[in-house]
Amino acid sequence: MKLSSALTTFFVGVVGAQRPDRFSRHPKLWMFSPNGVQVYTPDGSQEVSSIAPDQACHDIGTPDEPNLRCYWADAISDGHKYVWATVWRGHDVVDVFHMDTGKLIGSFGTCGAPRDLDYHPLREEIWVHCSDFSDMESSHMDVFSSASPSAAAETRVMLHNNTEARSYGKLVVHDSLGDVAFSTVYGQSYIYRINLAEKVVEKSISIDNGNPKLSGLYEMAYNPKNRHLYVRSQVCCTCGFEGADTLECGRYGTANVTVDGVEYQGQCGRHCAGGPADTIGVFEFDTVGEKLIGNHAFVGSSGVDTPFTSPDGEFVIFFGLNGGKQIDILKPGANGEMSMAYKTLDMDFNSTIAEDISAFDDFAWVQTADKNLFVVASATDFKLALVDMSQSDPAVEYITLSDKTFGPDDRIRDRQIEWVQGSNYVWVSGRTEAQVYVVDIVKKEVVKTFTDVEANKLVSVKSRQYENIADMVNQVFDENGVWEARVPAQQEAPAQAAPARPMSDPLPSSEDVANSAVSSANSALSDSESSGSSNTLSIAALAISCVAIVAVVTNFYMSQQKQASDDTIAGKKSQVPPSVA
Repeated sequence: MKLSSALTTFFVGVVGAQRPDRFSRHPKLWMFSPNGVQVYTPDGSQEVSSIAPDQACHDIGTPDEPNLRCYWADAISDGHKYVWATVWRGHDVVDVFHMDTGKLIGSFGTCGAPRDLDYHPLREEIWVHCSDFSDMESSHMDVFSSASPSAAAETRVMLHNNTEARSYGKLVVHDSLGDVAFSTVYGQSYIYRINLAEKVVEKSISIDNGNPKLSGLYEMAYNPKNRHLYVRSQVCCTCGFEGADTLECGRYGTANVTVDGVEYQGQCGRHCAGGPADTIGVFEFDTVGEKLIGNHAFVGSSGVDTPFTSPDGEFVIFFGLNGGKQIDILKPGANGEMSMAYKTLDMDFNSTIAEDISAFDDFAWVQTADKNLFVVASATDFKLALVDMSQSDPAVEYITLSDKTFGPDDRIRDRQIEWVQGSNYVWVSGRTEAQVYVVDIVKKEVVKTFTDVEANKLVSVKSRQYENIADMVNQVFDENGVWEARVPAQQEAPAQAAPARPMSDPLPSSEDVANSAVSSANSALSDSESSGSSNTLSIAALAISCVAIVAVVTNFYMSQQKQASDDTIAGKKSQVPPSVA
C-alpha cells in the first residue's frame, strides 16, 4: 500500500471515531435520582440521555417481594472516560458509566458498604472508602484503575483491626501529596497515612489536644497551598441528669461514655455537634511535619461544622452550626503556620427553623478568568447566595429559588450545589420539596425547575482529554517558536484583508479540515513518491502527518473555545467540592 493511501485511511478513521451515539464534548450535568440516571445540557433545557430505574438501580428485595432502590452514596467523574457511583446499601458495588454515551458499562464489586469516592489524576485511580464493620472486611478501602475498571488491584487498607466500629470516614488524595493519602474514621482520634503504591496503612497518627471529651475525627479538607489538613473533631457529651452537658438526650437514646476516666450517661459524635461540649472545632494538621498546628473552635459563638478550601488554596471556609447565620473565611499562611481569620460573613438566610444546625453541607467554587466566587444554598431557606471573593471585602448576592416555604413537620435535608464547569449554570437540589433548580449565575435567575424529583447526586461531567491535547500542541509550538515566527509573517502580509467570517457561519468541521489536510498530504506525497527518494518521502510523510493532526486538533479546540465564549462566564468547580450523602 502506498504511504499516501495509508495516511488517508488513518485520518478518515480518526475523523470517523466520533460515533453518532456519543455526546458532544461540551459539559453535561448528570442527575442521579429515583427516576434513574439522566444527563442534561448545562441549562437543563435538553435531556441527552436517560437510564430507566430498571436498568440503573439495584433490587434489594427478595424474589417474592422485589424492592428497586435508586440511591447512590457518592458520584464523581474522572474527566476522561467514566462516571463512577457507589451504590448505597444492599449491594457492595460501584456503578461505572461511560461519560460519552451515558450508558452503564457495569457494576463492579468492591469492599463492604462503599461510600465516598476520590479520584487521583496523576495515578489515574479511583479510591473507594467503605464503611462496613472491621471484622467483616479484608480491606476498608478499594482502588480501581480509571483506565480499566475491570482490572484487579489488591488492597489491604485496614484502618482499625479487632474493633466493633464501622470504617466509614473521609479520604484525601492530591497531586501535591505524592504517593501518600490521609484518612479519618468516624469515632477514632487518628489520622491514617496511607501508602498509595503499597495500598496499606503506613502510620496511625494520634491527635490529642488534652480535651478529655475528644472522641474522634471525621470531616476533612486539604489545602494544597500550605499542605495542611483541616479536620473536624468529634466529642462525647453527657446528658439526662443534673450537671450534665444537656438535660435532654434526644431521640437517639444514651450510652455509657467515658470522660476523663469516669463513666457517664451520654452520647458521642454527631449527637453532640453544636452542643455545650463541642468546643474543639477543627484541627489544623501539617502533612509535611505530620504534626498538629492548632484548632479553630468557633464560627462566631457557634461550633464549627464542615471545613472547605478554595481550589487555588487561597481561602479556607468554615460553616457554623448556627442555622446558616454566619460563615468564617480564613487565609492560610506558610506551611507549619496557623491559618488566620480573614472575614466573617453575616448571611441573610432564614435560621428560625433550626438555629443550632449547619444549614450548609455543600458548595460550589467558580474560578474563571474573571470570576472568583463560591455558591451556597441554605437547607432551611429557598435562597442561593453568591459570595464574590474577587475583592478584599467579599460581596454577597442572593437569588430566590422558589416562593415555597417549609412546613413545621418537614424534614430538613441538605442541598447539593453543583457548578456545570465551563458554563453559567449552577444546579441546586431540594430533596425536601422534591425539586431541582437550574440557576444562571450571570443573569442571577432560576432558568428551570425540575419537579417531583428527589435528586440525591448531581455531577458536573466535562471531558478534559481533548483540551489536554490542545494544550500540549500549544506548548510544543510555544517552545519551538512556531507562534512567534508567525507574527512577523502576518505583519508582512498584504494590507488587503480577507472578508471576515459572519458570526453565524459555522467553523469548518473536523472532517472537512482532515479531508483538506489529507488531500494536501496525498498531493505532496505523490510528488515525493514519483521522485523515488525515500528520505524525502519520510520527511514529507512526517511533516504532513503532523500538519494534519494539528489541523484537526486546532479546529476542534477553536470550536470548543467559540462555544465557551457563547455560554461561559467569560473566561473552574472545586476539584473537590465534596459530595456528602
